Amino acid sequence: MKLLLTVKNIYYSDFRPYFTNKNAAMQKLIYILTVIVLIFGCQNKQNEIDNVFVAPDMSIDWDYADSLQKVILLPQIPSDTFYVNDFGGMGNTHSVQRAIDKAFESGGGTVVISEGIHHSGPVVLKSRINLHIKKGSILRFIPDPELYPLVETWFDGIPCMNYSPMIFAENASDIKISGNGIIDGQGDHPAWKNMKYYEHIDLQLLRDLHSEGVDPINRKFGHGHSLRPNLIGLLECKKVQISGVELINTPLAAIHSILSDNIEISNIHINSLGFDQVGLAIESSENIMVDSVLIESVHDGIKILSGGRPRIPGNKPSRNIIIQNSEFINMIYSVVSISVATAEGASNIFVSDIKIDRAGAALKINSNAAMKAKLHDILFRNIHAVNISDVFVQMKIFRGIKRPYLPLIYNIELDKINVESGGRAFIIHGISRSLIQNIRFSESTFNTDKSSYVEDIKNLKLSSVLLGDKTLNGTWDIGHANFESISVSVIDQDDELLDRDRIGYSEMPLIIQNLVLERFPYIPVERITRIITRSNVVYEIRLNTESSRDLWMVILKDGEVLQTREEIDFDALPGQIVAALESHLKTTAVPFMMTSIYEFISYDLTYYELSGESDNRLFAVAITEDGEIIEAKHQRISFSFPY
Repeated sequence: MKLLLTVKNIYYSDFRPYFTNKNAAMQKLIYILTVIVLIFGCQNKQNEIDNVFVAPDMSIDWDYADSLQKVILLPQIPSDTFYVNDFGGMGNTHSVQRAIDKAFESGGGTVVISEGIHHSGPVVLKSRINLHIKKGSILRFIPDPELYPLVETWFDGIPCMNYSPMIFAENASDIKISGNGIIDGQGDHPAWKNMKYYEHIDLQLLRDLHSEGVDPINRKFGHGHSLRPNLIGLLECKKVQISGVELINTPLAAIHSILSDNIEISNIHINSLGFDQVGLAIESSENIMVDSVLIESVHDGIKILSGGRPRIPGNKPSRNIIIQNSEFINMIYSVVSISVATAEGASNIFVSDIKIDRAGAALKINSNAAMKAKLHDILFRNIHAVNISDVFVQMKIFRGIKRPYLPLIYNIELDKINVESGGRAFIIHGISRSLIQNIRFSESTFNTDKSSYVEDIKNLKLSSVLLGDKTLNGTWDIGHANFESISVSVIDQDDELLDRDRIGYSEMPLIIQNLVLERFPYIPVERITRIITRSNVVYEIRLNTESSRDLWMVILKDGEVLQTREEIDFDALPGQIVAALESHLKTTAVPFMMTSIYEFISYDLTYYELSGESDNRLFAVAITEDGEIIEAKHQRISFSFPY
């Protein structure tokens, strides 16, 4: 393994193969003009770098987290008890709400849901109420959109009127959800699940209404639209405690807090094997404790946001958040994501003592330069991860409109991180007008099979960081030299960290043979690669389509299909994928610009990976089936020579 610096420069001599005696004078003139342009371009880049503001020093430490735990206020609930069975019982879909209303009229107390299955419409939780779901009881919400009235909420970080969450609290204080029972949102029912396929239409309408300055109360969605509700929604609430319960099958987020503070979420289990769900969405909220939770089979485990658009009246940062002693299993996208939808920023975030098994990425910290969202003072420690398919930690500033030089991502510390198996350790990508600053890794081990990448960063510190078999110590400033571009990448000379071998069809477990035969009965298997990891065996199966197109399956030894990948024609692309590609490239998409098109199906997530060439750029774009771009890469086609 070695540390590789790459620098782009130009030599006149490298142009000589393109020169002829007949056109030498003209070509020399072109060369001189090219050099002048590059000199001015490099000088402008250097001027940008020299004007970048220096981020302030870290203002918190783990002692701050300890003190924060002591000041989070918990709800105070009166001692009276009210039993749902006294208000109609399991056979009445209004009995839970009737019991809550009676308890509220009496000054508060505990509303008890007894053993059995209780079907219910939406519930409004009120101040000084503890909704207690006893062990053996299931509170199951009816999947009928017509039952869910319009309420004030946020969708994609934008205020609007939309479906009420199944359990909704607004401007309430001293509220609690407790017990050892189950709350089932039935988010896997077609009434909710199918909305995802049309969500992009209403989402674009909502964004347009916000841009046009339409009052949130007149941004009406709900029935007839496709913006899914949350299972538990908190709007401007204080002193909230959710503990003990199991939350399953949420339509969107299991718990979504907006403009709320003093919240404790502990000892709960979230499980929603569906499409694009979130475990916890913490938005524009502060003084939050997440302790001893188990989250599995969702798109994102915990998302921290603070509004997806600027100019939201009353908006505030998300801050003072503790996430600890928790376990995450099968996160399709990320474990903890501090999203680009943070118009007011996020800070003072502590993540510690976390176990991760299977995730696309562990930690994502992304800022939008157009919104000037500052993400800073974020600490991680004691994290153990296996089977990270992409990157353990990503920090990225997305280019927005040009802004003054501002630090947007800074003061991030990661200590005692142990990644047993993963794709990359880190990707850190700032921009010249906003370098990512003050990033520290210490006493950490990353067993990954791909290199890490850093660009436009100031003060990257590595202390006792083991990448593969190489221990790194030192400090780097990347992007401060007078060159067109400069980057640092950790390259692994021995890229085969996994145990791979080719096997025959009969060497696969019978369960996998039958699965392949069932899915593709008329397509022969061409090649099978067996990958033995520390915790599992994975089979990569290529099928022979009798054409140049690729068709792959990735299957675990127990028959669980992780992914299918199929190369398809441009004409087979859905219209929304072509539209999203054209919007991204800002040009008409045509077949001859494409070099490859793949359709990926992973769990309930389908997306398309497209690569090609347009406007002197190589591009690679990943687009979900609803037209959302989840990853995009570009590379300008140009010559790169040393001076």
